[in-house]
Amino acid sequence: LDDKTGRYAEIKRYEKGLLYSVSYSVEYAQEIEQAANLLLEASKLAYDKDFANYLSYHSEALLSDYLQQWDFAWLDMKKSKCEVVF
Repeated sequence: LDDKTGRYAEIKRYEKGLLYSVSYSVEYAQEIEQAANLLLEASKLAYDKDFANYLSYHSEALLSDYLQQWDFAWLDMKKSKCEVVF
């Protein structure tokens, strides 16, 4: 079991009972790609630079399973009146 304690993976069971992990970016690739593309488009429309970065980082993070990058971008937002949380 490669990533049994990871935050960004789903644990599954083979028919014979053994467990394995699948990253979210693999398990939900189609849905994540759609969400990432929408976030990237939204980042281009954002009025605030920090919020635009936040949306862009979130898009990248969804595709790579590196969601901590998105958390850091959230911390950098100071003036935005909007927040996106999944």
